[in-house]
Amino acid sequence: MRKRKTYKATSSSLSMYGGFFKEASQEVGLEKAVAWYANQGRQMGAQFAGALKDELGRKTLNIATLESVYTKMLDVFGIVPKFQKRRSTLTMTFSQCPIYDGLSSAGVDHKTIELMCSQMASAEYEVLKSAFPNLSGCVKFRSTPGEACVEEFVIIK
Repeated sequence: MRKRKTYKATSSSLSMYGGFFKEASQEVGLEKAVAWYANQGRQMGAQFAGALKDELGRKTLNIATLESVYTKMLDVFGIVPKFQKRRSTLTMTFSQCPIYDGLSSAGVDHKTIELMCSQMASAEYEVLKSAFPNLSGCVKFRSTPGEACVEEFVIIK
């Protein structure tokens, strides 16, 4: 129940933000507004890297710790992905996303949300890669609003 409330709160907040984003992008242009939004990915990447380092201590990066820390980070937003683990790969499938739902309800179109999410994720992965050179990440954004997004982290041996 708590996760559902958190999901709704995140979605509502992003709906308000989506309205702001649309106005800002009309004033400064979509490219600049998306770049500003994407910069938040750097902060997310720094928080993620810091939490990973704290939880790992002296241990090396591993899939179990990656999953544990990422679960805690996503929980703040009410996001509950389906995890799949293979050797050195952690794949998350996001069927429901309060960020997508909130931006969409504000009238931000599918292609713009894809641009926002992809660039933000890219900025996050860049920071993570600096902290953990053997970690790579990528996101496959949903092709249509009804599909899922898939994110993947790979620990390169």
